[in-house]
Amino acid sequence: MRDVLWIMTVVAFLVTLAVVWFGGFLVAFLLANAIIIICPLAIVFTTIVFADQRGQMLDLNSNPLYNALKKAWLLSTLSAALVWIVIFTSASIN
Repeated sequence: MRDVLWIMTVVAFLVTLAVVWFGGFLVAFLLANAIIIICPLAIVFTTIVFADQRGQMLDLNSNPLYNALKKAWLLSTLSAALVWIVIFTSASIN
């Protein structure tokens, strides 16, 4: 799961840079957050639903997907900060 999280982060950052270059900051920020946060959240939600259907007890603290989701919030903040740096750098160059 750790590899998937880093891959999503890199993809989100690259997509964010492309959208900032061609579109705007708001669209890029929303897209990056969708990739970094909503995708792992959907994975965790799906895990909970399937565990509930099987009648299993699910301990979120021991669930690696839940722990990865907590790290995704930090990575999302980092991605947003990097986007701001790119925006300010490109604005100062122009």
